[in-house]
Amino acid sequence: MHVPDHFLPMGATAPAAAIATGAVVLAATAGRPRITTRDTLLAGTTAAMIFGAQMVNYPIAGGVSGHLIGGALATALLGPRLALLAMTAVVGVQALLFGDGGINALGVNVLLMAVLPVLVTAAVRIGAERLGLGKLTRTTAAISAGLSVPVSAAVLGVAYTATVGTGAAAAFIGELTAVHLAIGLGEALITAAVLSAVTAFAPGVAAWDTRPSVTPVAVRRGFAAIGGLGVVSACALALVASGNPDGLEHIVGAYSLPVGNAAFAGLPGLADYGTLSGTEFLAALAGLAATAVLGAALAAMGRRTPVRQGV
Repeated sequence: MHVPDHFLPMGATAPAAAIATGAVVLAATAGRPRITTRDTLLAGTTAAMIFGAQMVNYPIAGGVSGHLIGGALATALLGPRLALLAMTAVVGVQALLFGDGGINALGVNVLLMAVLPVLVTAAVRIGAERLGLGKLTRTTAAISAGLSVPVSAAVLGVAYTATVGTGAAAAFIGELTAVHLAIGLGEALITAAVLSAVTAFAPGVAAWDTRPSVTPVAVRRGFAAIGGLGVVSACALALVASGNPDGLEHIVGAYSLPVGNAAFAGLPGLADYGTLSGTEFLAALAGLAATAVLGAALAAMGRRTPVRQGV
């Protein structure tokens, strides 16, 4: 669901950028809770894993494909604050290094792929806990993932029809949402599977895994599991991913919607994830490394500065 440059006018991209920036700053600085070195490294590793997973498009009906967004998964692994920062790192690296999603639309993409999925997941989690279902973490994560994708699509559809307009606004919003509802089913399955694997292999590491006394061994296994999933996705599964247009591309083509030229097509050797230059493997490694570093750096912004005594 990467919105390209000039798909939305300034009347939509500017408010989206302001909301996204405010959310990221709030996540990084508000209250400054205790964020440990382990937390920052886990945020970076999770960001890299989601970057890799987003490179794997899976087919759905009608010649359309989808890929993981990852906001619900990141929230289950990290909690909402760090999840928002990790997802921002993913979207930022995709736009600034690979030209995936527009520079002008960066705020829109952060809003749709980071802020909204994390908010939806947090809301579903709160609702589950109030109903006494807080221990059903995999089910809650799957429901959150499945809902977050069509919610973001519906918001995009409303924003587009409100600022650009189409001949059939209700049909456009409905079809965009329906396509992403189907993609959301894949998101739900992947989220539940990955969360199950992490909680089984590294007990207590995920934020939603309430088992106490996380051991150093479990932490190392958590990093290995999450990081390994990212490497396998980016360097192996991406090579056999579906080549069908994703949900937004399908709708853009079906409605013949105008899309302007990209303000930035990506760095040499990295544009379009290396497919234009035959450097897919190096591009995948570069993306994994960049998202890991940026995700950890954004998470580190939330660490409290120790107060010096006796000064």
